[in-house]
Amino acid sequence: MSENEPLPERIVLMPIRPDDPGAAPEWGGVATFCAALARRLDARSGPPCALLYPSAPEPEPERRAGAPRRIPVTVGDGPWAARMARFNARSAELLGARRHRILACDYWVVPPSLPSSSTLTAVVPLLPSQLAAVLLAERLPRPLVPLAVRAASVVPYLRGHRPLWAASLAAERAALRRVDRLLLPAPSMVDRTRAHCRSDARIELLPWGTPEPIAAPPERAEARRLLGLEPQAKLIVTLGRIHPQKGLVDLVRAWELLEPPAPTLALVGPVADRRLARRLERLAAGRGDARLLLPGPADQTRCALWLAAADVYASGALHEPFGLAVREALRAGVPVAGLAVDGLVEVLRPPGAIAVASQPAGDRAERLAGALRRLLERPPRPAEVAAALPARTLADAAEDALRRAWDEGDEADEAGEAGAGTEPGAPGEDAG
Repeated sequence: MSENEPLPERIVLMPIRPDDPGAAPEWGGVATFCAALARRLDARSGPPCALLYPSAPEPEPERRAGAPRRIPVTVGDGPWAARMARFNARSAELLGARRHRILACDYWVVPPSLPSSSTLTAVVPLLPSQLAAVLLAERLPRPLVPLAVRAASVVPYLRGHRPLWAASLAAERAALRRVDRLLLPAPSMVDRTRAHCRSDARIELLPWGTPEPIAAPPERAEARRLLGLEPQAKLIVTLGRIHPQKGLVDLVRAWELLEPPAPTLALVGPVADRRLARRLERLAAGRGDARLLLPGPADQTRCALWLAAADVYASGALHEPFGLAVREALRAGVPVAGLAVDGLVEVLRPPGAIAVASQPAGDRAERLAGALRRLLERPPRPAEVAAALPARTLADAAEDALRRAWDEGDEADEAGEAGAGTEPGAPGEDAG
């Protein structure tokens, strides 16, 4: 296909290359969703479509007949926000003045301008208060906008990163002005955002799902052997970036409250905040009978090994829009102790099979410690744990997003054409 050939009507915009979600751990659940969506596009039949993503200079990959066209958009070097801005500007150039139906996999990848005939659906993993502030700000007099946004959308884990915070707010404000439909991954996020925004008609729930396993995991003993762990010691695992958003300080404090001999605690993921990592190590240093492991990044195969080796999965996060790691743990038969927030509410709700540390109020460390203690002392059967997981997969969520962004528009167009052809007095109609 020639570079000068116009893009098809159906478009997907992604903030990362979708082939390997493990290569972009900073995108978390967004990366995993992009990978699932790309696989779904490859398996889907229908009109032609194209997938655009930011990239270093590279040729457009070859594709089989009928597969979506994958277009790497060169963004160069520089700060993350600047690269996203260049991607959006170049995407707008490629889209041109033709009509498009666009699915954006994050608010960072929204073109600065689109024809009025185009439609834009976006998956938005924002804090409800942050999203509400941005939406409300669009209705306020311009001098009040910065104050309103800053007052209502202060995100604790961005306070120490003001350039990123400012760029994030700018991206949100610019993107949400142009989005026709906002898909949020958790019921609590939808409810709270609608409450703040007077039931903004654009806000909809896109129920999330569990990623499909890449391979059958080994037995616990073999997983521990491969990871170099003690075969009999209790093991608590959490997967994700070493980042303030993940509530790791509360989790380490909860671990410290457990009676000796304390289990090993493994915080598996890339270090996104070195000061936090050092603080966690200092917190753990005072406990001589326990081990805190920071093994660093892990690909999907390695993450599956850690889950196979674990006695309990723990989540201290205060904001978790997707809850993918928790879902993967439940699928592996590992019980979960965590705070019932955002995307974790629906999967942490069933009693008996897993522990819920209630709502994130009061002393979170004590609540988490109580849940961990319960699961370590009276572990549920793996079949009970797996049965608590909703059956929906991430592939189902990807198909649902495509249906809303594309297929519902086709149905509306067909209905409009049919209505136009059957007005009173139209040829072939019996008006009597």
